[in-house]
Amino acid sequence: MLAEDATLTSTPEAYLKLHLLSHRLVKPHGLNLAGIFPLLPNVAWTSQGAVDLVELAERQLEARLKGELLEVFSVDKFPKMTDYVVPSGVRIADSARVRLGAYIGE
Repeated sequence: MLAEDATLTSTPEAYLKLHLLSHRLVKPHGLNLAGIFPLLPNVAWTSQGAVDLVELAERQLEARLKGELLEVFSVDKFPKMTDYVVPSGVRIADSARVRLGAYIGE
């Protein structure tokens, strides 16, 4: 898949390519990201990780019953980059505005 940089066909492939960009292993516009949006589901990005929207209400209720808080930081196709990748040599003042797939140079 990566050797040929084929068109995306799965969600894991899409996330892999976003990670490669954020880790600066490929340059911007160096990967074929055509068709990425339909492959990425909307997900609740929470204090307990990614949660499928279908499961969110139940997971929130379970957390409340345990006296815990399941905080939802965003509902989006793309997670905050800094939850997965923190590039060296840069400062990020507002990490909520930087999504996985961002290429931030030194």
